[in-house]
Amino acid sequence: MKGVFKENKELQFLKEEFSNFLKNKKQPSAEKPENV
Repeated sequence: MKGVFKENKELQFLKEEFSNFLKNKKQPSAEKPENV
């Protein structure tokens, strides 16, 4: 379960980073970037 918990924390971090990226770029959240 520790591995799963770690992955969940990393996913949450990526979600926050992605949200900040969208805010900075001022793109609609529905639009997905081609390069990840």
